[in-house]
Amino acid sequence: MSCISIRAKIEKAFSSLITERNQFIPGITGSESGHAAGTPTESWVKDALNDMGINVFYPHEFLKDFFDNIDNIGKDKLRVLNRIRISKALTNVWWGSLLATKKQIESYIANGEVKPWQQCGADLIILDGKDIEDIILVNVKSHNSTKESRAPNIMSAQRLLEELHALSIKKGASKLNKANIWFIGVTYSPDGTNGKIVNVTVKDLFKLDVSRIPQINFDAAIQIQWHVEDMVEKKQTKEEFTKELANSFLQQWKRHSIYKDKKYIQLVKEINDSL
Repeated sequence: MSCISIRAKIEKAFSSLITERNQFIPGITGSESGHAAGTPTESWVKDALNDMGINVFYPHEFLKDFFDNIDNIGKDKLRVLNRIRISKALTNVWWGSLLATKKQIESYIANGEVKPWQQCGADLIILDGKDIEDIILVNVKSHNSTKESRAPNIMSAQRLLEELHALSIKKGASKLNKANIWFIGVTYSPDGTNGKIVNVTVKDLFKLDVSRIPQINFDAAIQIQWHVEDMVEKKQTKEEFTKELANSFLQQWKRHSIYKDKKYIQLVKEINDSL
């Protein structure tokens, strides 16, 4: 099933779920923030996708299966050989550095376990083909519709550009074209001890209109901030998206750095003048 078909299927299914009957995220009251709000939402989305017949996994589950199926893995007692095999396998796939860390590799070699990584480049993994590179990285974001809040951190613009650079330059354009990163935004309203689903939105990172990004917050880990339901898509190639993001990033950084220079120069001047 192609990415286009999968997206159409899950958008239709989510729409039907909300229309036909009340849907709730158990145990989310609206007072949670960050990880406390994200975890139950991710679990709800994963269960919903499974019910739709979509092959979906948590990243550490996916990695465990990937490591288990590397040729000759575990057959040598020397850890260094297994480490080399895993590192090579991760280098050969477009998603390697987005999903796996050295700590996870070492844990797997030591005891066969792969633990979750908090800074992982996805909350869920969708398999959309038989090839191990035919996957979709899914980032799940929740939004309490009863609260006026600034757009959440979507991902680090710097990290994203570094990853796209590695794909397009170090691994070739074919690897960039294999990449698929989606956002699923779940808007809910508190209802007792549960969150009532208001809307579910699916967006494709590589279709986002960079000119419509509300903000790249250079004071908060250089995060792109945007509500998923407010994201605007347009027709473009992955190469075009990457170039637009890179150029926009540089322009915004220059403005930010000039502003900060002036601010700090004035601050230091006032301190020196007063002492």
